[in-house]
Amino acid sequence: MTMNKTWGYKSYDHKWKSAETLIRNLVEAASKGGNYLLNIGPKPDGTIPEESIERLEAIGRWMKVNGESIYGTAASPIDRPTWGRITTKLGGNSTTLYLHVLDWPVDGKMPMALSNQVEECQLLADPKRELTVDRDASKGLVLNLVGERPDPICSLVRRKISGDPTPVERPEATGPKP
Repeated sequence: MTMNKTWGYKSYDHKWKSAETLIRNLVEAASKGGNYLLNIGPKPDGTIPEESIERLEAIGRWMKVNGESIYGTAASPIDRPTWGRITTKLGGNSTTLYLHVLDWPVDGKMPMALSNQVEECQLLADPKRELTVDRDASKGLVLNLVGERPDPICSLVRRKISGDPTPVERPEATGPKP
């Protein structure tokens, strides 16, 4: 991916991607088990354009808080939720899911179609903020988010669940097949 429209340095290319776009592209790639290679085209004298530096610093600030949701993670074990993306780390008898909240729910309810027991749930940027999780027969686990989102681009919830992710069984999926 380029930081603007062209590969390499072009003095006339001033169509820079925002830090938000670059961070969200990183999250999208990680949630699919991919890597994100970001092209930085230095100027002919070897210096890095100021616009690139600004975006790299913004990505660095975000990664300082949320990097564990990217480094060493695997693709999401479930379909893409409407509110964001998910990355995963397996560990023994539990799974850590990193919920990348791109669209903070207005009603504070964030469903995830899993039936697992929740062992831990916290915001990476605000681990002391209390988060509760309800269980809904049709929606699975529903996280209750309170207060303002910690990051305007992508807020992270670390959710540790027992075992491997187990999808909620849908009533229509349990009936006889035609």
